[in-house]
Amino acid sequence: MIDWFRPGDKNIGIVTGKVSGLVVVDIDSEEGMEAWKRHAPNPEDIQTPTVKTPHGTHLYFRHPGNGYIGNNTRRIEGCDLRADGGYVVAPPSVGPTSGDYVWKIRPDAMDLGTIPNSYMQLVMGGEGSSYSDNYNRLQQPCQKSRRIFDLGQGSRDESLFHLAATLKKGGMAKEHAMQVLEIVADACSPSFPQGEARQKLTSAFDKPLFSERNLTKEITEWVLSTSGHFSSTDLYTSLQLSTRREKKTCSQVLSRLVDGGLIERFGKKNGVFRRREQVTEEIDWLNADVSATFPIKWPFQLERLVQTYPKNIIIVAGASNSGKTAFMLNTIYENMSLHAGNIHYFSSEMSPEELKLRLKKFNLPDAFWNFKAYDRSTNFADAIVPDGLNIIDYLELTDNFFAVGGEIKDIFDQLRNGVAIIAIQKKAGVDLGRGAEFTLEKARLYLAMDPNRLKVIKAKNWAKEGVNPNSKTFKFKLVNGCRFMKSE
Repeated sequence: MIDWFRPGDKNIGIVTGKVSGLVVVDIDSEEGMEAWKRHAPNPEDIQTPTVKTPHGTHLYFRHPGNGYIGNNTRRIEGCDLRADGGYVVAPPSVGPTSGDYVWKIRPDAMDLGTIPNSYMQLVMGGEGSSYSDNYNRLQQPCQKSRRIFDLGQGSRDESLFHLAATLKKGGMAKEHAMQVLEIVADACSPSFPQGEARQKLTSAFDKPLFSERNLTKEITEWVLSTSGHFSSTDLYTSLQLSTRREKKTCSQVLSRLVDGGLIERFGKKNGVFRRREQVTEEIDWLNADVSATFPIKWPFQLERLVQTYPKNIIIVAGASNSGKTAFMLNTIYENMSLHAGNIHYFSSEMSPEELKLRLKKFNLPDAFWNFKAYDRSTNFADAIVPDGLNIIDYLELTDNFFAVGGEIKDIFDQLRNGVAIIAIQKKAGVDLGRGAEFTLEKARLYLAMDPNRLKVIKAKNWAKEGVNPNSKTFKFKLVNGCRFMKSE
């Protein structure tokens, strides 16, 4: 979204209707304001989120929630209704010719108001219309139905007790459950005595449910099996916790787990936690062999500038048609003598035929290419070979770019003595790929590719002391779609 709006020439629209819970009165002329004042009783007293538009005013109201309400324009000149199937332009947008959209009453300062009934009747068909009748009817309290329930005289006791127990398990208050039971008992054929219905309810509510759960155990086991951060809502969904009692118990258990140091609160949002790692592997730096690099050869002889170590992540961020795949295939070519049989190439976009055609461009026999290729576009961490040379071409990002850091970390966690070279997309002319700084964190080597240009963005391990490869740029020509030639 930051990329979308960065140029500064994009506006924002808000969908109206039942899907968003909004209807908006769009007043765009003095005549429209006068009409609004005539048809909305006490308009000066109406307080609701309000926007000053280049030509007038937008008044945001709560959707009545009584079925489909279409857009209505020009029924009242200059005073339109935007509802189901519509949208409005919202702050901080800029008008097509002049003026801005600016909040006069912000939505975080004022709840949505109720749209006047008289205005709704007028724009939706006028007084006496079928809409007016339906609108008025839907505002009336729900009337008690006289539907007949045939539960069978021999099974009414059991059915009513089961209903009462279900209402209890669902978290309904006892007095509200009694109202439901009285309606059902009255509608039975033959009618069930109200006094006996109340006894069924009392019996169900006073008796412990036959399947009381050990929620403390279930919640603790669920937390121990998870990784990363999670929310209490995730717990509700996974363990099917629906009653107020179950959710309260869940909150109490989570609080005890926080106090016990098993989990901790995560971020600024309420109800989000992460499990604390109880076991930390000690780094034996004293006995580490600093000469134990990961042997690898690179296009442009980058190995003369940077060292690669086991468990390293290398990012190749490339613009469209910059040569990312050619770089990856050349990396395979350069390392065939070092890692033959243990090179694993994950392609997200090439068919077997396309890959074969690309390799044919090297003018080498098929038997030369001793590597394994896989068709994969997601969940690369599940397929990583821990001690191999893993080449991912490429890590697709369509939304939630901030989550790319987590995906790269998952790949890193699967490595032991191997490395992973990950290609990602980037915009032409910028240094970082989609996900920006989130793609930078785990990388020990970060390369940016544009057509005819390769730049070292980040190199943590220099091959030669005092020779800094960071910001070094290579100009090249890509010949026949497979060979890199340096150019001035």
